Amino acid sequence: MKKIFYRSFDTPFSLHDLRVSQILYENNDLHIQFEYMIDYSQEEERYYEASICFENAEPDFCQAYILDNQKNQTFTGCLYSLEDFLKQFPQFDFTIIYEYYGYEKCLWQGELSIENKIFSCQLEIVYTGDIIYKIGKEKR
Repeated sequence: MKKIFYRSFDTPFSLHDLRVSQILYENNDLHIQFEYMIDYSQEEERYYEASICFENAEPDFCQAYILDNQKNQTFTGCLYSLEDFLKQFPQFDFTIIYEYYGYEKCLWQGELSIENKIFSCQLEIVYTGDIIYKIGKEKR
């Protein structure tokens, strides 16, 4: 497995349209597993088994915002600590649409599927270490 460390965000990888398959806290790090990751640095897109590790994640500041369907042009929803979100929703699908990075914070916006219901969702990850991309075998 190849490990790539990033402090800047000029990576050859985009998480747009990728599905998060698992989120796990372990030894102060937050591990995010994907079905695959796309490398755009070659002449053609290449797909790899992959995960990301946020070193020294701050669990007290990692959050999930889940918005209910819009009614009467108002928004309602719930705010969870990421830890509570993972306890309450152990089975979920989250597809990243937008990704933002800066100042030791990562913000992913996308679609959350829980029990065949779709919600707008935002995951906020606060960390003080590196972001490590763990790239596995190429998927064909």
